[in-house]
Amino acid sequence: MTPYLRSRIRPLLLCALVAVAAALVSGCTCFTCGDVPRAYDPDSPPATSRRADPDLARLARWLSGSFSSQEQALADPEFRDIRLHASIIWSQRHDGVWLYVEQAAADQQDAPYRQRIYHLMRANETQIESAVYLLPHPEKNVGAWKDQSLLGTLSPSDLTLREGCSVFLRFEDNRYIGRTPSDDCVSDLEGAAYAKSDVELDPLSLKSWDRGLNAEGTQVWGAETAYVFKRILQ
Repeated sequence: MTPYLRSRIRPLLLCALVAVAAALVSGCTCFTCGDVPRAYDPDSPPATSRRADPDLARLARWLSGSFSSQEQALADPEFRDIRLHASIIWSQRHDGVWLYVEQAAADQQDAPYRQRIYHLMRANETQIESAVYLLPHPEKNVGAWKDQSLLGTLSPSDLTLREGCSVFLRFEDNRYIGRTPSDDCVSDLEGAAYAKSDVELDPLSLKSWDRGLNAEGTQVWGAETAYVFKRILQ
C-alpha cells in the first residue's frame, strides 16, 4: 500500500470507530435486529416480543381462537357446554402478548360469565407467565374477541392484576403445561380461601381446571377434573 493510500484510509477508519462508539453510548446496540429504535414508553416496559421469541409466538397462536366443551358435556352431564374465545389484542405493543378471553355457556354467548385479559411474557428460559387481569367495565366489552373496537380506548393501565393468579407454562412433548405455582390467588367464592388453575394446551385442544379451596385445602367450587375444550375450526 502506498503512503498516499494509507493517508486516505486512516481518517476513514477513525471516523467509523467514532460512529460505532457513539451508537453504543446512545444505547443503539442492535445493529442486526432490524428494529427501528422507539421512544421510551413507561406503559410498555422492555420485554420479549413475539418476533424475538418463537416459543411465545407459538403459545399465543395455539391459545388464540374459539374452543368448545360440547363433546365432553355430551359424554358427561357433570360438565356444561361452554364456549371459550381468545384473541390477540394490542398487537402494536412490544411487551409480550396480550389476549382478550371470554367464556360463556353455549346457549348464552351474549352473556359471558367470565371475561379476562391475559398477558403472556417470558418468565425465564423454560417458562412463560400468563398474568391475569380484570376489566373495569366488562359488560362494555362483550364480543371483543371478534370485534376489538369494543375495547375502545382500554389500555393495560386500566386493568386490575389478579395478584398470585398467574399460570406459568412450559413446552413439553409438543404441548404446553402449566399451573399456578402457589396458594396466593385469593378467592372468597363459596367459602374458598384461594383458587388454583392447571392448564394443558396443544394445537387442537385446551384443558383447563379451575377450582377454589378453603383454608384446609378442601375443594369448595369448580369441576372435579379439567374441562376439555376442542378447537372450533372456522
